[in-house]
Amino acid sequence: MSAERYRIEKGISYIQERIKNCEERLSVLNSGESLDNMDAVWEAYYDLEEAIFIANMAFNGFNRIGKLRKIPEVTGLSQIVIRATFNKALENIAKARNMLSKHQGEETIEYLRRARDPLKGLLLADGRKRKARAPGKGI
Repeated sequence: MSAERYRIEKGISYIQERIKNCEERLSVLNSGESLDNMDAVWEAYYDLEEAIFIANMAFNGFNRIGKLRKIPEVTGLSQIVIRATFNKALENIAKARNMLSKHQGEETIEYLRRARDPLKGLLLADGRKRKARAPGKGI
């Protein structure tokens, strides 16, 4: 096996593991009562960040020109909004898994980013909510 092929296969294995971890976290959150467990959302987000990083290394994604991404703004943190965010992320993770099985690196990375972005929006909305609730100390 060539060094490049080995790098790709090792990367795919690691990416699959991160995807699986993220799916499990989101599925547990989505089916349970603790929809607002932002620590678990953060862990799922981080799993996706790692998968994107490794996919970039495995498929030479760092050699491509990036594009500006708009993080979806999450308004309100109702259970409906949170579940919709999780479902959107899980849908894109499934697409990323499909592309990964076909060794379609660029598409895998794109779907992983599409899965990550709603989670980032959710984390940012939670941060804004916490900041608004926290008593200000003033300067």
